[in-house]
Amino acid sequence: MITHIVLLQLKRDTTDEQVTAVLQRIQHLQDTIPGIAQIVTGKNLSVQHKGYEYGFLMQFTSEEALKEYAAHPAYQPIKAELQRISLGNIVCDLQQEPSLNDHLNGVLHTIKTQVQSLMKSWQGTRNSETAS
Repeated sequence: MITHIVLLQLKRDTTDEQVTAVLQRIQHLQDTIPGIAQIVTGKNLSVQHKGYEYGFLMQFTSEEALKEYAAHPAYQPIKAELQRISLGNIVCDLQQEPSLNDHLNGVLHTIKTQVQSLMKSWQGTRNSETAS
């Protein structure tokens, strides 16, 4: 598991609406890019933010998933928007050893995917038998 943390230092003319919109788009990446386990976005509540007033945290299933996210076409317009509205950012990637719960969730996801594939195959076979 890789935790990807990004803190954003926004330009003075960036509006709350612009930040909210881009953070919402980041949230939706989980629906598009495989390997993203969790996304948290929001305002930095620390009084010691040093100008990094917003940020997001993403948890990836692997280092490979993090690399795929960075190159994914769905992320590129978001990256461009972040560059447009930010003076700069701080990025930190932390590697975590997977917990037993993470491992079990991965196994369950694999089983679910395989069952869905088998069900589709079975339904296709049944439909062709019925049509005959």
